[in-house]
Order: sequence, then C-alpha cells, then structure tokens
Amino acid sequence: MPDANRIFLWLLGALLLVGLSWYGYWFAVNFERHSREVRSAVSPEARKNPYLAAEHFLRRSGQAVQSQAGRDIFELAPSLDDIIFLAGRSDLFLQRNHDALLEWVSRGGHLILVPDENATDEEERYPLLAQLGVVLRYRDEEIPAAGCEGEEPCPEEPPGDGNGEEQERDERVTVTFRTDHPGDFQAAFLADRYLEDSEGLAEVSLGSDEYRNLLRYSLGEGTVTVLSDTALFSNEAIGEHDHAYLLYALTETPGKVWIFHSAQMPSLLALLWQRAPGLSLVTALLLLLAGWKMMQRSGPQLKLRYEPRRNLLEHLDASAEYSWRIDKARQLCSDNRNAIEQAWRRRHPQLNTLEQAPRCEWIGEKSGIAARAVERTLYGEVNSEQDFIRASAVLQRLAARLERR
Repeated sequence: MPDANRIFLWLLGALLLVGLSWYGYWFAVNFERHSREVRSAVSPEARKNPYLAAEHFLRRSGQAVQSQAGRDIFELAPSLDDIIFLAGRSDLFLQRNHDALLEWVSRGGHLILVPDENATDEEERYPLLAQLGVVLRYRDEEIPAAGCEGEEPCPEEPPGDGNGEEQERDERVTVTFRTDHPGDFQAAFLADRYLEDSEGLAEVSLGSDEYRNLLRYSLGEGTVTVLSDTALFSNEAIGEHDHAYLLYALTETPGKVWIFHSAQMPSLLALLWQRAPGLSLVTALLLLLAGWKMMQRSGPQLKLRYEPRRNLLEHLDASAEYSWRIDKARQLCSDNRNAIEQAWRRRHPQLNTLEQAPRCEWIGEKSGIAARAVERTLYGEVNSEQDFIRASAVLQRLAARLERR
C-alpha cells in the first residue's frame, strides 16, 4: 500500500475516534439517567382472579395457598388442617357442598365465608348460617367517616378529584381490631353492611362498638369465620391499612389455604384439559388427521372422455346420446306417432270407426306404405336405435302423405 493511502487511513481513523469521543462527552453532559415506576395494565390472570394479590402475599409469607374456581370444593380433597375461604358467591358453594362442608368443619376444618347479600331475612338464610344465627344487615342511615366516634363532629375533608379511588374510600368504614397478635390493626370494611349474631353464639366478635364485621363460631371440632365482606382482600384493597395482616391472621394454619374466588364452573374444554390432558391431545390430533384425510382425493382420478373444447356437432351428438340413455328417445317417438295418428283421424273421420288392423291397412293404401310397416310404426315397441330410426322414417313419410292430401 502506498504511504499516502496509509497516512489517509490513519487520519480518517483518528477523526472518527475524536468524533465518537466528543459525542460521548456531549451525551453524558446533556442527558441524565432517571428511574420511574410505571403501572402496567392488569394481567388476564388478575382479571379472572380478584384475589390473586392475596394469594401471592400468603405464598410469600410461607403459607401454602391455592386459588380455585368452581363449585365442587371437595373434589380437591382438603385436609382437616386446611382452611377453605369462600371469597365468591358463598350461597352457590354452600348449595353444592353443604353436607360435605358441615361434616368437614365438624371434624376440625376451618371455613371462612361471607353471607349471601340477598339473605337479609331469617327465612332467606342458608341452613348453615341459620344454625349459627348469622344475619347480614344493611345500614340505611348515614355512616360517619373513618375515625369519627360518638356525636363529635367530623372534620371536613377536602373534596376529592372524583376518581374511583376516592369514591371507594367514601363507601368504607375503618375498624380497629385487637387479636392475639401483638398490637392493634385497622381494616376498612364496606360501610353499608354489618353482621348480626342473633343467637349470641359467636366466640369472637370484632368490629366497631355497634356493628360487627367479623364473627367466629365453633362448630363441632372445627371453626366457622363469617365476614361482612371480602372486598378488603381484593387485588385493589389488599395493600391498604392492615388488610394483608388481617388475612394472614385469619388463615394462619399448618395446612393449606384454599381460596375459592368464583362459583362459576369452568368450561367443558377446561375440565377435559384439567382431568385428561393426554386424552385431549390425542383427540385433537385424531380430529386434525381426520380433517386432513377428508381433504385428500379418494380413489383414482377420472379421465375426460372428450377434449375440453368441442364443436357444435359433438355437442349435438353428446346430447342425443344422453337423451337416448335416459329414455327420452322413446318418449319422443311416442309423442310423434300419437300426433300423426290423430292428424290422420281428424283428416279422415272414418278411421275412428275402424279397429287397429283395418285402420293400418286403410292408411297403408292411402300412403303407399305397407300395412305391416304402418302398424309396427304406430303401435309397435321401440327397443333399439334401429327401431327408432325405422319408425322415424315411416312417421316422416306418413306426415308428408298427409300434407299432400
């Protein structure tokens, strides 16, 4: 390589290095690095399970937990050390599993549930809750704000911005609890409902001075905990106040916590995949193979009898062959012979008084055709192409003779 070219390449490399160094210095001086947390959209799993955050919290706390949808609780075979938490429609769960749940609790299980929102009268209570004497009541009067007690006026709060979070806080009342755990904690329950222990059988009763939000009963060797609502354990509210601590205190067990968040049964496909994944895969594969097989050609491919393009005579010949094959030629011959015979009778009325043989002889004499040929043409059978040709020729001659007379 010549020296001039080598010097030019070295100068070009040096300029590029200087340019990159200057750009790096300018970028570092004019830009700063910042970190910020961006809340992403709710995942599909969280939309299906409103208690997904509570499940993750208990799992990180060292508690064995599993959330489940479906009404058949005891198909999962919970042990007596487990806790069943009916966070969804408890009435639907109880209707399907009442006897099994009652026996399981009596043997030592722990059941946590919320009364049916529609069961506000004693007649509407479910048998298990009626046995315990639990009634879900609603408060129509105005509820004091959180932290207000007695008749003392509450300080006015600045108006909110009208978003959903402010409205949700206005619908809650904060309650202070004391448990066996050290310290007190607070939880915000829905303000429009409370629990009533009509029989006075509750061993634990937590809530405000007048309204109860948590009742605990002993049933046989087991325990039943009734809450006024479970919205405080949802994905949106589990991080507020001491809701997570309350959930941990309620579900502390050496066994497993089963959170049933939806009473709707899964679809048939979901059940098949859950119970028999191998069978589902084999069935899907067989259906795919059957569909692929149905799309394939079956049997040998027929060859065309004629060329794709035909002239007029070939079309006529094919039409005539088709007409003969479907027996239209015989019908055509019958129509023609009937028309010609009726024409001869109208022209010569005396033919109507004659029998078949004399009539054929008379027509033969007038037309110059043998009487046997006339009889075979007008009344004989047409069984072959030759019979059709001969009959057509005789009929043509009879028609011509009739026109001449």
